[in-house]
Amino acid sequence: MQAYRQVLATEPTNLTALTYSGAVELELDHPAEAVHALQRAVAARPDLAEAHGYLANAFQMLGRYAEAEASYKRALELAPDDARALNNFGTLLRNLRRPAEAADRFRRLVAIEPENLEAWLNLATVLNGAKRYREALNATERALRIDPGDARLHDLRGRCLKNDGKVEDAIAAYSLALEHRPGFFRARHNLGVALKMAGRTQEAVDCYRQVLQQQPNSPGTQYNLGNALQELGDSGSAKAAYQAAISQRPDDVLAHRALNDLCWKQGRRRDYAASYEAAIQRARTSVPLRCHYAKQLELAGRDEQAEEVLLAAMRELGDHVSFSHLLGGLAAKRGDPERAARFFDTAVNSAPDVEAYREDYASLLIKGGDYPAAAKQLDAWERLNPDHQVLWALRGLVWRLTGDEREGWLNDYDQFVRPFMLETPQGYGSVEALFADLREAIVVQHDSAAAPLEQTLREGTQTPSGLFAKPIPVVQAFKASIEQAVRRYVADLPKDAAHPLLRRNSGRFAFSGSWSVRLKSNGFHVNHVHPEGWISSACYIELPEVVKTAGAGDRAGWIKFGESGLDLGARERIAKWVRPQEGLLVLFPSYVWHGTVPFTSDDHRMTAAFDAVPA
Repeated sequence: MQAYRQVLATEPTNLTALTYSGAVELELDHPAEAVHALQRAVAARPDLAEAHGYLANAFQMLGRYAEAEASYKRALELAPDDARALNNFGTLLRNLRRPAEAADRFRRLVAIEPENLEAWLNLATVLNGAKRYREALNATERALRIDPGDARLHDLRGRCLKNDGKVEDAIAAYSLALEHRPGFFRARHNLGVALKMAGRTQEAVDCYRQVLQQQPNSPGTQYNLGNALQELGDSGSAKAAYQAAISQRPDDVLAHRALNDLCWKQGRRRDYAASYEAAIQRARTSVPLRCHYAKQLELAGRDEQAEEVLLAAMRELGDHVSFSHLLGGLAAKRGDPERAARFFDTAVNSAPDVEAYREDYASLLIKGGDYPAAAKQLDAWERLNPDHQVLWALRGLVWRLTGDEREGWLNDYDQFVRPFMLETPQGYGSVEALFADLREAIVVQHDSAAAPLEQTLREGTQTPSGLFAKPIPVVQAFKASIEQAVRRYVADLPKDAAHPLLRRNSGRFAFSGSWSVRLKSNGFHVNHVHPEGWISSACYIELPEVVKTAGAGDRAGWIKFGESGLDLGARERIAKWVRPQEGLLVLFPSYVWHGTVPFTSDDHRMTAAFDAVPA
């Protein structure tokens, strides 16, 4: 470094000295000094690709990402095959959560350097992040030809396989990673996640505990351990695991939510939300922690306290957009649409790419009857995520309320809401025999004292998602019957490249979630849609006599379609009713509004449900 300084003292515009002094400053972790030297270099020679590349690195270290991106682009315009610039630019784009663009840079890099193991690893990582799992797997296979013993590649391969729904193959990949590196605690943690997905929950617990022996300070593992222990019915140990996660990372909002959901389901109202107050003292600047605290309070009906938490957060941390959004939601619930609109307008203008802000603002505008303004919010949302199911639920509602014929094209209840009587699976003499065993297998999983707060049921319980992953023979037989019906439904769908249900039909599907609901007297589902699904369902396992015999006069326990969850009064409309029967499966698009009618009985109404997505 001293030699470059001596040169620059006599030749202040020496390009070599300016460029390499900047590079040395980067190595010494002095990015500001590097920027000073490198900007002088590119000012003197705008076509100096190497200097632009180093300058981009310096901007990136300083968090000046827009300037870093511009410098990388300029470096690659001048030297398209610069491997270092391609790798660093790809890394920047990955960190900015732009995986598709990052993948393009890494593809160019592996084309230039096909034996560059790290480049293949980076390419596979970003493809996995972009949900392009098959391409990611191809990249890991190519990298494994370079080094078959790299445990990182086997771990990444496991993540790709898990994300692609191949859980057993993922377990094998994680196990291979651990064969090559037994102390690879991330792979062991991921193995635990896959084992739990496969219904091998005790083995998952064993994995998590082995990780914690190696890495006691692992809040993510503590959180997952808590989830697995809760599934095994060990609520006391689950609570301790969640508390350990929060102790290690006070702003771990997932652990807070899981802990407080557990308190709620067990009926321990006094303990509910208590974890947040102590955590805020240790993580005062955490915006997500304040927001999640307020949301949990709102879910429990403690709206005034939720607003106090948000206003205190604004005084301490400033007018963060997340606070505005949540305050808008509270104002809307309280019947103050003007105040809600001001908060939502602030939110969508401050963060136009956040879908939840568009959703809540559009819902408020629909309730207020301003359909053109709601449509503008939905148009902006569709540009962000054209397959979001709530988007189409709200768009269909606007079309119906404005007399737009596209509502019939979208919802077509007669064609898209279809009942199926399940067929008898292998190993059973009848569907009745299947359901007799199924009731026994599922009812023991309904061990909560109250319904989960963030679900749609009232007066009942719901099992965690993952019913179909359980290695219980009757559950797997039931799943096989379900798959038969879904295949028929998918095969019968017409083709329409513009339709949000039909355009996604690849002919194949995968279950993205599966659970059971058990309603007691006066229980029902509020009107809702399934945000992350494609095809949704209700399958009737056990029905009270009052539901079996209910007629069109009262429709106790029936499922209804078309009536929204926005409580629009006289503007609402029920487009279709389906009467439950034991053994009946109803399939429908995930964006279709649906809910149920309460019933009065000493017996329970038990269903199984799932979401399916295109594969």
